[in-house]
Formats: sequence, C-alpha cells, structure tokens
Amino acid sequence: DPNGQDRDGDGIPDNQREGKFLAVLSDRNFSMDLRLENTDTATTGSITLPPSGQQTLGMWVKNTGDGDDDAVFTLGGLEGIATRSMVVYGLPITGELRVPTGYGIWSNATQSFVLDNETQEPLIGAQEAIAEQIMFDRGLMENHVIREFEIYVELTVSVNPGAETGQGGLLEILVTSVSNAADRSGLVTLSLEVSIIHEIEFMQAGERQELDIVYGQPAVTQEVSIVNTGNIRSEIRVFASQNLRGWSVVLDSDNPECMPENNDLVCMVDKGETLYVNVTVRAPYGAEMEDTYKFTVSAEPTETGVLDRQNIEFAAQGTPPEGVFGLSQTMVAQIAGLVLVALFIAALLNRRR
Repeated sequence: DPNGQDRDGDGIPDNQREGKFLAVLSDRNFSMDLRLENTDTATTGSITLPPSGQQTLGMWVKNTGDGDDDAVFTLGGLEGIATRSMVVYGLPITGELRVPTGYGIWSNATQSFVLDNETQEPLIGAQEAIAEQIMFDRGLMENHVIREFEIYVELTVSVNPGAETGQGGLLEILVTSVSNAADRSGLVTLSLEVSIIHEIEFMQAGERQELDIVYGQPAVTQEVSIVNTGNIRSEIRVFASQNLRGWSVVLDSDNPECMPENNDLVCMVDKGETLYVNVTVRAPYGAEMEDTYKFTVSAEPTETGVLDRQNIEFAAQGTPPEGVFGLSQTMVAQIAGLVLVALFIAALLNRRR
C-alpha cells in the first residue's frame, strides 16, 4: 500500500502497523529427557506386530532442568497403519504432565517410586541428602534406595485391522518442556513392521527325553510343553514318528482347544501361551528281550508346516521284569526247564542200574 498518510493521527503511517512484544530474560534451564525401557537402545526400538496386533512399551520421563516443570508429548508417524496412546499412573495423557525434579525413594520390592499415603504424590527431595532424610524419617531404610526421580509412562501401539504384511513406519515420540519447545533432546524413535510370525518352541528343546519301561507294567507317560513364541494365535499340530517293532506312542492333552486328528493332536494356542502334551509310550505285547525304542515328537504351526517345525527326541528303554536272583521270568522258566530235564534223565539212568 503506497499510502503514507496518517489520517488517524497516531504518529504511524496508515500503511504500517505497530506490534508490541514482551521479552523475559531467565537464567532457568528447561529441558526433558525420555528413554525407552527394554528396547534396542534407550532412544531406539523396533517391534513386529500382525494386523490387529498390540504391544505396550515402557518409557521413563526425567526433568533434566533445574526446577519443577510441565512436559509436553508430541507423537508423529504411523498414521493410517497404527494408533498410539500413552498412559501415566493408569490414566491417559491428554495434555501437559507435571514432572518434578529432584531425588525420589525407589522401592526394590515394587520397582517403583514411593508415594505419600495421603496425597499420593511422590516423596521427593531437592537434593540427595534431603531424600535420604525423608527415607529415614519414614522408616524406609530397608529395601529402598535413592534415585533421580523420573516418571514411568506406557506407550501402546495398536495395528489397524486393515494393515497389510510388509507395511511399517517410524514413530517419533518427543517430550519437551512447556517452556522450551526448541529443546528436542527428549526424542526417541520406534520402528514398526507389520508381519505375521508363526513360531513355536519346546521348553525341553535340546534334551533327549529318556523313559524306562518294564514289560508287563502300565504304560509310561511323559509331559512336554510347547510355547507359542510367535505374535499371533496359531493352530499347532503335534505328532509322533511312526510306531515300530510293536511299540506305540499316544499323544493327548487336557487343553480344551485340542482335538485328535488321526494319530495327531491339533490345538489352538494363543500368543505367549504354553501347550502341555502327554506322551504315553506302550511296550510291545509279550516282549521279552531288552530293547531301546527311539522316536521323535514334532510340533508345527499348520499355517507354515515344516518351515517352523520343532522336534524333540525320546528314548524308551524296555526291560523284562526281574525274577528269581534278579533273572528275567523267561530266563527263570528256561533254567527250570533245564533242571526238570536233567532230573528226568537222572531218574532214567537210575532205573537202568
């Protein structure tokens, strides 16, 4: 606007405007720190989830400034793939979070900072010595230590049902002081991959299971456990190798989600759950000679089959029951027969004399 007149008489040309700013000089330090718990590093992590999968991660927020302050969280990334939410003290974070600075009293028993019974606020001392005095006054000397105070926050990532395998992205979680948004030192990143993982594992993996069976005695049963270590509920097939030499192996489970299918056992097992299977071994009918029967019990997700199959080896040692002088019943019978024959021959020789 070329108009330079001052029609309103305020001393400022009409084509200009005057603005007023307030600058406050402060020597306070405003900053926040954020770290991930049980991840690759304190500032980076990675998770793999299936569609509709969910995982919760822990984070610690620390006020690294020089006075009590409010923290502000900013989440960026994974839009359209997953939702993100955060809770503190069991409540969702919807705005600023008050983060005191100082030293708190850490309970080794509860793995958390001690709260005041009445106010439910953390017991904090501005200095370590002050926190130690509070701990002494409260009678918390045993099984408690002094630590820099920080707040535990839970982040939950929930993959959308429509997400496809192979999708993914990077989630940035930034915490700043409400008074210093320019300080980005409290930044952590979390990588998400959308993928379905079918994995199982025998708890007894690497150990051959050995059984002792006495012929004529009841069958022997051994329990094995299979853990679904994948990230999705899976159908698992459990089966034994082919019966040989009259030996037989029967599989069963008390799990209500298991169904027999021919000689196999087919079970639905949730993520992280353990399936217990009874392996019953029967010796051949009428067996008399010692025999070692080796066989394998296998388990595999029906979705991937042999690709994710796990095996565990068994060795059943069959022995005849002990008879007189520790001899088997068959051996005793044979010796008794020989004695009778010898007595019969001796009787015939005596008659001829």
